[in-house]
Amino acid sequence: MPEYEEAAAKAQSEYDGAVALRKLGADRVDLERLLAWSSYNDDERRLSDEEAREAAARETLKSASKEAREATEEQTKLETQRKAAAAE
Repeated sequence: MPEYEEAAAKAQSEYDGAVALRKLGADRVDLERLLAWSSYNDDERRLSDEEAREAAARETLKSASKEAREATEEQTKLETQRKAAAAE
């Protein structure tokens, strides 16, 4: 009888190990899926941040261009006034 109990204990141990291994495999698949989504979400966040920085840079460039244009117009106006004053 002890040999049957020993064989039963060994079989139970092997079965428990197989069940644990199957659960570990399923957990691994779930973790890989979570990792993939996490990576995707990180990429989306980075892309969104880059788009926001690009939009801010475009606004800064637009503002700088407007200021440069206004400064050029003012310089042209002052140059015209200086020439008119020099001609008098």
